[in-house]
Amino acid sequence: MRRWVVLPAGLALGGCDPTINVYGALFPAWVLCLIAGGVGVLALRPMFARSGLERHMAPLLIVYPALGILIACLLWLGLFR
Repeated sequence: MRRWVVLPAGLALGGCDPTINVYGALFPAWVLCLIAGGVGVLALRPMFARSGLERHMAPLLIVYPALGILIACLLWLGLFR
């Protein structure tokens, strides 16, 4: 019986994704968080290179995308929970 109650509620709430209006176009909030994560990585990279930390980050091809996803997820949790 519980399944028949939860299923319609899940279908009804499936479209409740936070959207942000940018110049008349509605974007899902996760897209903007992902873009902000990429910009955050681009801002942090020169600091890592200047401080010498970049030498100790083993596979840069994995570290920087993971850092971007981390920033995006933290933004999502902090702003939209």
